[in-house]
Amino acid sequence: MAWRTITCDSISETCTRLHAMALRDTLAFRGESRYNDTIFPSIDRVISTDASYLRRLSLERDAINEFTIFAKAMLPWHQAECLHRDFDRLTLMQHYRAPTRLVDWTNSPWVAAFFACASDPGEDGIVRVFDQTPLYEKFKPEYGDIATTLQFGSDLDVGKLLFRHPSLNWIATVTPPVTDQRMLAQQAFFSIAGTLATDHGVLLDSAIEDSSDEFSKVLVRIPALMKPDMLKQLHRTNITAATLFPGMDGIGWHIEQTIKIRPLDARTSAIDSLDGPRIYLGQETMRRIAATRGGGRVFKRMYSQNRIDHPPTAAEAPPAHPVQE
Repeated sequence: MAWRTITCDSISETCTRLHAMALRDTLAFRGESRYNDTIFPSIDRVISTDASYLRRLSLERDAINEFTIFAKAMLPWHQAECLHRDFDRLTLMQHYRAPTRLVDWTNSPWVAAFFACASDPGEDGIVRVFDQTPLYEKFKPEYGDIATTLQFGSDLDVGKLLFRHPSLNWIATVTPPVTDQRMLAQQAFFSIAGTLATDHGVLLDSAIEDSSDEFSKVLVRIPALMKPDMLKQLHRTNITAATLFPGMDGIGWHIEQTIKIRPLDARTSAIDSLDGPRIYLGQETMRRIAATRGGGRVFKRMYSQNRIDHPPTAAEAPPAHPVQE
């Protein structure tokens, strides 16, 4: 059975489904701002499709070695000291957007929903969901505890699982042994396969048997028109670019999103709705309006629209918030 699609028709329905999924601690989530038929790791998207498998392994090794050379001089010390193991290098490469065989997932359906709605406003967003338990049960008899080997095993043990030809047909999820504030905020982990040039979606589909589980291989579709409202809902729960990307880059993205989704407040809407012919307001009328909260803004807006003769002067209109005499 292929991935089952559920289309949500309202924000409340989306939140209800995501909340039910959040109660299952074995589920993995991935937010996609538009639907993709495939889930190829980044390294498979940059290597030519004509390359042989041995050539792919060679290019992957070259990428790891080159990253290590630069990383030693540029990474903070707590990450630089983790460059002695191949799998730690892969997780750091993924974090810093170098091409790897890893694919990003999260333990949080809310984080996935953010990434599903944060970009591509004209496209439906997707939250991809699957249960990790069948992967462990399927591959442990033949390969042992893959995640533990990748996290704590020697490079020799890791190499037997990853860097070999012919490749091994397994897929697993693993928590990164090297973390920082961003990884912690996003509750990040990865899927990784024993072979390159393979669609992780296909591997997951074949590894996880069909079942009646409502959360087994599910795509939660968020319609494009609902994206802004979903982002507003996530902002209310503090799921924002600023919290998921600690640092100035996240702050900048957060401000951009806030401007895009922020509705006009009631006072601005009322000002914008004013219409009518150009008028002249006497001094007493202007004084009364200016004495109300927001009156000064009303005057400025009406004057900018050429609907009153002149803005009130200090003599004509007192401060909008007069002090009690």
